[in-house]
Amino acid sequence: MSIDISSLLERSPKIRHNRPRIAGTGITVHRIGIWYKLGHSAEEIARRYGHLTIAQVYAALAYYHANREEIDAEIAADDEDAMDGDLARALRLRGVDVTTANLEGMANCADDEHLEYATAQGRVLYSFNVSDYLRLHGEYMREGKNHAGIILGQQQRYSLGEQMRRLLRIIAVKSAEEMQNNYSSSQAMPGNLTAG
Repeated sequence: MSIDISSLLERSPKIRHNRPRIAGTGITVHRIGIWYKLGHSAEEIARRYGHLTIAQVYAALAYYHANREEIDAEIAADDEDAMDGDLARALRLRGVDVTTANLEGMANCADDEHLEYATAQGRVLYSFNVSDYLRLHGEYMREGKNHAGIILGQQQRYSLGEQMRRLLRIIAVKSAEEMQNNYSSSQAMPGNLTAG
Protein backbone atom coordinates (compact mmCIF):
# COMPACT_ATOMS: atom_id res chain seq x y z
CA MET A 1 0.00 0.00 0.00
CA SER A 2 1.45 3.37 -1.00
CA ILE A 3 1.03 6.52 1.05
CA ASP A 4 0.22 9.88 -0.49
CA ILE A 5 2.96 12.12 0.87
CA SER A 6 0.56 15.06 1.12
CA SER A 7 -1.44 13.07 3.70
CA LEU A 8 1.51 13.35 6.11
CA LEU A 9 0.99 17.09 6.58
CA GLU A 10 -2.09 19.13 7.41
CA ARG A 11 -3.26 22.62 8.38
CA SER A 12 -6.11 24.00 10.41
CA PRO A 13 -6.91 27.64 11.17
CA LYS A 14 -7.63 26.58 14.76
CA ILE A 15 -4.31 24.82 15.33
CA ARG A 16 -0.87 26.46 15.36
CA HIS A 17 -2.04 29.56 13.46
CA ASN A 18 -2.84 27.49 10.36
CA ARG A 19 0.81 26.60 9.88
CA PRO A 20 1.55 23.29 8.16
CA ARG A 21 2.14 20.53 10.68
CA ILE A 22 2.68 16.83 10.78
CA ALA A 23 -0.75 15.20 10.47
CA GLY A 24 -2.28 14.13 13.76
CA THR A 25 0.25 16.10 15.82
CA GLY A 26 0.86 19.66 16.89
CA ILE A 27 4.42 19.61 15.53
CA THR A 28 4.78 22.24 12.82
CA VAL A 29 7.02 22.22 9.79
CA HIS A 30 8.55 25.33 11.37
CA ARG A 31 9.61 23.33 14.44
CA ILE A 32 11.15 20.60 12.26
CA GLY A 33 12.89 23.33 10.24
CA ILE A 34 14.37 24.79 13.43
CA TRP A 35 15.79 21.42 14.47
CA TYR A 36 17.17 20.95 10.95
CA LYS A 37 18.79 24.42 11.02
CA LEU A 38 20.41 23.48 14.34
CA GLY A 39 22.17 20.65 12.50
CA HIS A 40 19.97 17.66 13.39
CA SER A 41 19.36 14.96 10.81
CA ALA A 42 15.88 13.67 9.99
CA GLU A 43 16.69 10.52 11.95
CA GLU A 44 17.75 12.52 15.01
CA ILE A 45 14.60 14.63 14.83
CA ALA A 46 12.40 11.51 14.62
CA ARG A 47 14.22 9.99 17.61
CA ARG A 48 13.89 13.25 19.56
CA TYR A 49 10.11 13.21 19.26
CA GLY A 50 9.71 9.44 19.52
CA HIS A 51 6.19 9.29 18.10
CA LEU A 52 7.14 10.63 14.65
CA THR A 53 8.07 8.37 11.79
CA ILE A 54 11.02 9.11 9.58
CA ALA A 55 8.57 9.54 6.67
CA GLN A 56 6.72 12.27 8.60
CA VAL A 57 9.95 14.12 9.33
CA TYR A 58 11.09 13.87 5.70
CA ALA A 59 7.69 15.12 4.52
CA ALA A 60 8.05 18.13 6.84
CA LEU A 61 11.61 18.72 5.63
CA ALA A 62 10.49 18.49 1.98
CA TYR A 63 7.83 21.13 2.65
CA TYR A 64 10.36 23.23 4.56
CA HIS A 65 12.89 23.15 1.71
CA ALA A 66 10.22 23.88 -0.92
CA ASN A 67 9.14 26.96 1.09
CA ARG A 68 12.36 27.74 2.91
CA GLU A 69 12.52 31.50 2.39
CA GLU A 70 8.99 32.03 3.70
CA ILE A 71 9.36 29.63 6.64
CA ASP A 72 12.79 30.97 7.66
CA ALA A 73 11.34 34.50 7.67
CA GLU A 74 8.47 33.33 9.90
CA ILE A 75 10.88 31.48 12.21
CA ALA A 76 13.03 34.61 12.53
CA ALA A 77 9.97 36.77 13.21
CA ASP A 78 8.69 34.31 15.83
CA ASP A 79 12.07 34.18 17.55
CA GLU A 80 12.41 37.93 17.49
CA ASP A 81 8.82 38.49 18.68
CA ALA A 82 9.23 36.09 21.58
CA MET A 83 12.62 37.48 22.53
CA ASP A 84 11.41 41.07 22.16
CA GLY A 85 8.55 40.43 24.57
CA ASP A 86 10.69 38.61 27.14
CA LEU A 87 13.50 41.14 26.93
CA ALA A 88 11.10 44.08 27.10
CA ARG A 89 9.40 42.64 30.21
CA ALA A 90 12.76 42.04 31.91
CA LEU A 91 13.91 45.59 31.14
CA ARG A 92 10.63 47.11 32.34
CA LEU A 93 11.09 45.27 35.65
CA ARG A 94 14.38 47.14 35.93
CA GLY A 95 12.79 50.53 35.26
CA VAL A 96 13.67 50.90 31.57
CA ASP A 97 11.05 52.55 29.33
CA VAL A 98 10.80 50.02 26.50
CA THR A 99 8.44 49.22 23.66
CA THR A 100 8.50 46.72 20.80
CA ALA A 101 7.49 46.71 17.14
CA ASN A 102 4.58 44.42 18.03
CA LEU A 103 3.27 46.71 20.75
CA GLU A 104 3.49 49.69 18.41
CA GLY A 105 1.69 47.82 15.60
CA MET A 106 4.76 47.99 13.37
CA ALA A 107 5.77 44.32 13.13
CA ASN A 108 5.43 44.26 9.34
CA CYS A 109 6.93 47.68 8.64
CA ALA A 110 10.17 48.30 6.76
CA ASP A 111 13.40 49.05 8.61
CA ASP A 112 13.44 52.69 7.56
CA GLU A 113 9.92 53.11 9.00
CA HIS A 114 11.10 51.64 12.31
CA LEU A 115 14.02 54.07 12.47
CA GLU A 116 11.80 57.03 11.56
CA TYR A 117 9.27 56.02 14.22
CA ALA A 118 11.93 55.50 16.91
CA THR A 119 13.44 58.88 16.02
CA ALA A 120 10.06 60.63 16.24
CA GLN A 121 9.53 59.02 19.67
CA GLY A 122 13.05 59.92 20.84
CA ARG A 123 13.87 56.23 21.30
CA VAL A 124 17.07 54.34 20.66
CA LEU A 125 16.37 51.44 18.31
CA TYR A 126 17.66 47.94 19.12
CA SER A 127 17.87 45.34 16.37
CA PHE A 128 19.58 42.15 15.29
CA ASN A 129 19.42 43.39 11.69
CA VAL A 130 22.99 44.67 11.67
CA SER A 131 23.59 45.16 7.94
CA ASP A 132 20.36 47.04 7.18
CA TYR A 133 20.61 49.39 10.14
CA LEU A 134 24.29 50.13 9.50
CA ARG A 135 23.25 51.02 5.95
CA LEU A 136 20.41 53.23 7.22
CA HIS A 137 22.73 54.91 9.74
CA GLY A 138 25.13 55.71 6.88
CA GLU A 139 22.30 57.09 4.74
CA TYR A 140 21.06 59.26 7.60
CA MET A 141 24.54 60.68 8.17
CA ARG A 142 25.15 61.37 4.44
CA GLU A 143 21.76 63.09 4.15
CA GLY A 144 22.22 65.12 7.34
CA LYS A 145 19.25 63.43 9.02
CA ASN A 146 19.14 62.77 12.75
CA HIS A 147 18.17 59.64 14.66
CA ALA A 148 18.00 58.92 18.38
CA GLY A 149 20.56 56.10 18.21
CA ILE A 150 20.84 52.47 17.17
CA ILE A 151 22.06 49.49 19.17
CA LEU A 152 22.88 46.38 17.15
CA GLY A 153 23.24 42.85 18.46
CA GLN A 154 23.53 39.28 17.30
CA GLN A 155 20.48 37.32 18.41
CA GLN A 156 22.07 33.88 18.21
CA ARG A 157 25.23 34.98 20.00
CA TYR A 158 23.87 35.94 23.42
CA SER A 159 21.23 34.55 25.73
CA LEU A 160 18.32 36.73 26.76
CA GLY A 161 19.94 37.38 30.14
CA GLU A 162 23.24 38.35 28.54
CA GLN A 163 21.48 40.69 26.11
CA MET A 164 19.70 42.34 29.02
CA ARG A 165 22.96 42.80 30.96
CA ARG A 166 24.67 44.28 27.90
CA LEU A 167 21.76 46.61 27.23
CA LEU A 168 21.64 47.79 30.83
CA ARG A 169 25.38 48.46 30.67
CA ILE A 170 24.97 50.66 27.57
CA ILE A 171 22.08 52.49 29.22
CA ALA A 172 24.23 53.06 32.32
CA VAL A 173 27.25 54.47 30.48
CA LYS A 174 25.75 56.32 27.49
CA SER A 175 23.33 59.19 27.81
CA ALA A 176 20.52 59.76 25.32
CA GLU A 177 22.56 62.67 23.94
CA GLU A 178 25.60 60.44 23.43
CA MET A 179 23.48 57.93 21.51
CA GLN A 180 22.04 60.49 19.09
CA ASN A 181 23.23 59.89 15.52
CA ASN A 182 25.42 57.04 16.73
CA TYR A 183 25.24 53.29 16.80
CA SER A 184 26.59 50.83 19.33
CA SER A 185 27.26 47.15 19.11
CA SER A 186 26.28 44.85 21.95
CA GLN A 187 29.39 42.81 21.06
CA ALA A 188 31.70 45.75 21.77
CA MET A 189 30.11 46.66 25.07
CA PRO A 190 27.84 44.86 27.47
CA GLY A 191 24.09 46.36 26.92
CA ASN A 192 20.66 46.92 24.32
CA LEU A 193 16.66 47.44 22.90
CA THR A 194 14.22 50.19 21.99
CA ALA A 195 14.74 52.25 25.08
CA GLY A 196 13.59 55.80 25.61
